Amino acid sequence: GGTRKLETAEEFLRETGLTLEESAYMGDDLVDVPLLKAVALPAAPAQAEEAIRHICRFVAPRNGGEGAIRDFANMVLEARNIDPFTLPPQ
Repeated sequence: GGTRKLETAEEFLRETGLTLEESAYMGDDLVDVPLLKAVALPAAPAQAEEAIRHICRFVAPRNGGEGAIRDFANMVLEARNIDPFTLPPQ
């Protein structure tokens, strides 16, 4: 459930030295609410439940599995004035 997602995220972040207040999370359903409310930047794909979209600061124009994460990444890059073509190749 949602509580487990929050606990798992907290465990992961502890290992990386980051906090929820420095994190973003994309979720689409009610089980995601605890984690969405705990992070600095809650996000959702287009097909997320309406209640979820209302609590998110970013809603992707595309659905999950169809480019929602790319939309989120592009928004972050644009907000930081980073040209994606200047990033190191994968």
